[in-house]
This record gives sequence, structure tokens and C-alpha cells, in this order.
Amino acid sequence: MNGNAALAALRRDFHTSVAAIETYRQCSKKFELHYLRKVPPEHRPVQLAFGSAVHAGLSIFYESLKNSRLKPSLDELQAGFVESWKDQLDSGQPILMGESDTPESLERLGLDMIRVFHESAPVPYRVLGSEEAFSVELDDVVSGRVFEERLVGSFDGVAEDEPGNHVVIEIKTASRRWSMQRLQDDLQLSAYSWVAPLVGLKNVSICLLILIKSTPPKLEIFHPRRDKKDHQMFLNVAAGVLRGIRAGAFYQALDWRCKTCPYHQSCRSL
Repeated sequence: MNGNAALAALRRDFHTSVAAIETYRQCSKKFELHYLRKVPPEHRPVQLAFGSAVHAGLSIFYESLKNSRLKPSLDELQAGFVESWKDQLDSGQPILMGESDTPESLERLGLDMIRVFHESAPVPYRVLGSEEAFSVELDDVVSGRVFEERLVGSFDGVAEDEPGNHVVIEIKTASRRWSMQRLQDDLQLSAYSWVAPLVGLKNVSICLLILIKSTPPKLEIFHPRRDKKDHQMFLNVAAGVLRGIRAGAFYQALDWRCKTCPYHQSCRSL
């Protein structure tokens, strides 16, 4: 079972995810429409569609290193991206693009980003997995009881930088450079740092690779640190969100994101 299939199987059980938690924090009404009411989205944000296609290409990088310990060719990665980008465009769901975006311009950008990654991404000592799915219990920090929902997700990559030292690899695409504050506040990194030992990884560090959609594209590499305080912050946030969901606390955020939200019309018609 490949990583995507394993993740899909875990999602069939009652669960939450970092993406769901972040969605609730940004707009609880959007969470309700997407995760609870299952309202079909009006479109797919281009950032999500494009990022998925880039990830599909880059997953080949780690799959090859895992299976053969050989770095794949640039052509292989770019072909994986092009195939996935075509699938995104042909999915039947409209993609909301920026004013200057076209399918062709984004394909060229994606090919350039894949090339930069192929040239600059570090090759780990040993790759253990690509798109590695996980499922762990979440505790309610107030009552001490275990939530019904399990936290489900997947690591972009799992590797060793030397025998016995595990690395969780996370890849992101971004329109601009991340600030140090954003790096420190990122909830997903705190969550993944907390999860890693629970699924058997030891002496864990995080390698964050951010592909910047600049001209030309750039790859920035970070090794953010997380400690028990960061883990506790994630658990506090997750528990607060799950308690809010149970209480039926859903309201419209009404901010700058509304205009491009995939549920904009559905939300306005309530």
C-alpha cells in the first residue's frame, strides 16, 4: 500500500488533522461547510492544486532514494509534476488562478522549481519512507481523557542523517520567504515533532524545505527546533479546537480570505 492509499485508509476512521485544526482556527464556518456538511467547494485554490502537483513530482525523489538509494533524474521528477498538474487541470473542478496565472505559466514555473530542488536538495544518508502516513491518539488537556478523533496525517519524507538519527522531511511551496516568526509559529512542524517519537522514530530532527515561487525559484532549507513547550502548545490548540467543534461553535471569520474562499457563495447564502 503506497503512502496516499495508507493515508486514505486511515481517514476512513473518525479523525482530525493539522489541516482541519488550522482550518477551524482560520474560519470555523469554513470548517463546518467542508468537514461536517461536506459542501462541494466552488473551486480549488491554485496554491493547493499547484502545490499538490509539485509534491507529486518531488515524492519520486524520495521514493527512488528509498528503493534504490539512487538519485532520480531531473526528467523523472519533471515528468511526475507535469502528469500531476495535468490531472489537477482535468479534474473537473475549477481552479481559481491569479490574474497573471495561466496553466502554461504555472507549468513552466513548476518545472523550474523541480529543477532547483533536484540541484539543491540534500540527499539524506538513508531514506526510510515517502508520504509516510500516521495515526496517533490525542488527549484532552482539560479532562485528561482521550478524544475519539485520532490525529491522522503523513510525513513528506522520513530519513536518517546518520544511523539511529531520524529526520522528518517537510516540503512546502510559498510565494515569498518565510519569516523566522512564521517558522517558529508553524503548528504543523510542532505537531510532526510531537508525533514522530510516538510512531517509533528516535533522535528526531526536522528538515523543512521551502520552494519559493520567485524568478528564478529558490530553495530554502531550515532545521527548526521544537521542544516540549511547543508540543504542549499544539496539544492545547488541538484540544481547544475539538472542544469548540463539539460545542457547535461555528461562525464566519469575515476577513480578506473570504473573497477567494472555495465556500464563499455557500457561506453567504446561509
